[in-house]
Amino acid sequence: MISMREIADVCQVSQATVSKALSNREGVGSKTRARILRVAKQFNYLPNALVRSIQSGQSKTVAVACNAIDDPWGSLIMRGILEKLGEEHFEALLFNWDSGVRENAHMLRSMRERRVDGLLMFPPAQIPSAEYMAELRAFNRPIALIDQRWPHLEFEFVGTADAIGARALAEHLLDLGHTRIANLHYAGVSSGRARLDAFNAVLAERGVSTPRQWLANCQTSYEAAYRQTVKWLSGSPRPTATVCFNDVSALAALAAAADLGVSVPRELSITGFCDLPVAAQVRPALTTVRQDPLGVGRRAASLMMMRIAQHFQDDLAVAPETDPTIRELRGWAGADAPQPEDSSAPQTFLLPTSHVLRQSTGPAPDADRQRTTKPAAA
Repeated sequence: MISMREIADVCQVSQATVSKALSNREGVGSKTRARILRVAKQFNYLPNALVRSIQSGQSKTVAVACNAIDDPWGSLIMRGILEKLGEEHFEALLFNWDSGVRENAHMLRSMRERRVDGLLMFPPAQIPSAEYMAELRAFNRPIALIDQRWPHLEFEFVGTADAIGARALAEHLLDLGHTRIANLHYAGVSSGRARLDAFNAVLAERGVSTPRQWLANCQTSYEAAYRQTVKWLSGSPRPTATVCFNDVSALAALAAAADLGVSVPRELSITGFCDLPVAAQVRPALTTVRQDPLGVGRRAASLMMMRIAQHFQDDLAVAPETDPTIRELRGWAGADAPQPEDSSAPQTFLLPTSHVLRQSTGPAPDADRQRTTKPAAA
């Protein structure tokens, strides 16, 4: 592989001229530029990323903090992030958030030393310590949270309209005549709290109450959701419908019903959330809320690149000539980049949901529907 100095020797020009030609800057004659580009292509010239990082102050690298890489929902978001970054010739540096928290601020310092241009975070359930939050605020690079947020949000956020999706599920079950509705939720994360609050609000609006024992915090554990569903279905009275935090816990509820011989949806209706591919593959197919994890990932990456571009635009004020790196940064966000009205304030972007009706939900059992049917007027 040829170096910039060797290109300069072959073309009998200075390294500064080679740099301008390869960076598409002004100040190089058309014939000289063509000769330099021809030699660079012929000998497979690759730019030195480290040198470019030092010169421009940016590395075209985004750090991504992620804990559960085996989680199907999170992995789809990650795929969207990597797709968008890759389209813009950007790289991702993945690290485990929990290990960084245990090591105090070590990981954030490491990210700064590696000259990453920004940080995308899948926040953990536990809010970081005051010391770690101080390190985040001092990071001096754009930061965006993905999927989950902390109280008193002070960073960018890209997620899903969870409350709207949860309302649609609750209204669907009520419209089917269900009044005995259980809820497998995850109150430890912001999306779980939003879904549970929306569920409770809809039931209250319809004058339906849910016994405390039919509200269970099972987090994202398949085993916990299975055990809780078995407990409910083994008791009396038992729920006629179960709203689940996500598709994984809904699959656990389906399995519990099957093992106990409870017919779905004739005796028990079950709903999920996310619409993972498996939701349409199981039998009965799962009624759920469709989210857009790829879209969440792509939007987060686009937002991050837009913020990086804004962060580095200050270099234009002191540069003796237009820096091609800054020109490139301006185009990184792409056509689908969000455009906030106030470019300085942290922005929140919630991608829409849609309600997917399948075979896991049906009318409430006859006894329950008869109990809720009003007598005809005389």
